Amino acid sequence: MKDCNDNVLSRMAETPLFAGLSEPDRASLATALNVRVKTCEAAELVTHECSPAAEIICVLAGRIHVYECGLKDGTRHLVNIMGPGEVYGASFPVQALKASPGMLVAAEAARVLVCKVEAVRQVMASGACPTLVANLYAAAVRQGFAAWRKVALLSCYEIADRVRLYLQWRSGEPDAAPIRLPELAAYLGVNRTALYRALGRLKKNDVTRNLVKAHVKMR
Repeated sequence: MKDCNDNVLSRMAETPLFAGLSEPDRASLATALNVRVKTCEAAELVTHECSPAAEIICVLAGRIHVYECGLKDGTRHLVNIMGPGEVYGASFPVQALKASPGMLVAAEAARVLVCKVEAVRQVMASGACPTLVANLYAAAVRQGFAAWRKVALLSCYEIADRVRLYLQWRSGEPDAAPIRLPELAAYLGVNRTALYRALGRLKKNDVTRNLVKAHVKMR
């Protein structure tokens, strides 16, 4: 990742992590937390699962893939697709983690805001910014919900059931960008060809046809 020249304070105002804070408070935290805005190229490694759990990462633009290691060497499982406003590592300040539990890769050109975990921990301990603590808690809950959704999808045996459940969730997120078929296959943990066939069957139904069209890029 590379530092960019974006105004840090205005970028902080874009992320829920610093929502509800005045500009003077954001300015104070920008210094205290060593906040930086960084750019990532498509397919660039943002953080490795063996990297120290030393930074909280907030997505400002683009999409970031979150992978977990499999039991076999070299295997990776896509567990979350983070878009603008989503936060990785919100629970790090209250966990005794030595290494990041996931690997983050930019799915496309992206911009992220980064702050230091240890500095956040110190601010929390001082009690100086309860709004930041509340925002961290909310971000951690959202991250936990994303993990629950992944487990719920994997509990569906049939590919069509996984797709229906996924589309049901996406229908409640009308502003979310459509997902490409290969990306969806990786997230659902299914074969691309089998997924294509399942989507083709769903497109024959008047209700699911519109959901597939709205939320999935077939090509």
